[in-house]
Amino acid sequence: VTNHKRMTSKEYLDHIENLIIEIRKIDFNNNWAYEQVLHSFLKIKKMPIILYQYKENNLLFRSRINNKENFQEINEISAPNSKYVKNYARANKPRQTLFYGSENRPTSYMEFIEYLAETTDFGIEVAFTIGGWRLKRDLVLALVYNPLDERETEYNKLYGEGFDEFVEKTAKEYRDGTMLFFQFIAEEYSKPVKNNIETYLITCAYSNLIFGYEECDGIIYPSVPSAGNGFNVVLKENVILENSIELEFAGKDTFVATEQENGKHNFMNIKSTNATGIDLAKGIIEW
Repeated sequence: VTNHKRMTSKEYLDHIENLIIEIRKIDFNNNWAYEQVLHSFLKIKKMPIILYQYKENNLLFRSRINNKENFQEINEISAPNSKYVKNYARANKPRQTLFYGSENRPTSYMEFIEYLAETTDFGIEVAFTIGGWRLKRDLVLALVYNPLDERETEYNKLYGEGFDEFVEKTAKEYRDGTMLFFQFIAEEYSKPVKNNIETYLITCAYSNLIFGYEECDGIIYPSVPSAGNGFNVVLKENVILENSIELEFAGKDTFVATEQENGKHNFMNIKSTNATGIDLAKGIIEW
């Protein structure tokens, strides 16, 4: 946080409101939209950031859609090489390597459901390879949280108290603006992003601003497809390069697309296979 003249509660609330309006007015079809969003964030005179300690030994799950072959190398189910990252996503820019993980296997698979429902005919089989990654140290993650949400979902129950503690420690004149800012950011992270590039540009700009803090290892936010009953974590590349997470197991699940009574897709698990071994030294998955 840079030094600045102390603001009144109304001044800080107006300051945040005006910058949100400024971001909303950006033409997201122009080539500089991402930079314009980032520039708006940088104008915030007291950026609210909640850093949360995600404990060592927790597991994170990351999955990939298979074709017919099994993935043989650990790096194939880890964070992608930057040369394969072509587009903006929830937290990454093109050619930026990040590790996207989920708290459990169902949440990891749910991230693919909308795409698969649109691209998979009934009766077709779809296979995933999933890896369980063990944290070898505590990670410091920036928390995305919407103060307006009811505390009914798993995510809100887990992190609501921490959010309250953060607000209570915030100077009174900054509390209303802080609440508004988190509401804005959390709503962007919770939006489905189908044909909605502006959401990716906003969340990506915010994420990369957060990544600039050396002590921050990534971001934690509720999963959109699981309606907040699961959560996702995005980790900076250095967490992978420093071997701060380690592949503990790998498995392959095969599903068949079936039709529900309402005409929508359901994916039924018809086969599960676990890797017989993982050779960390050679970077090999054995099946």
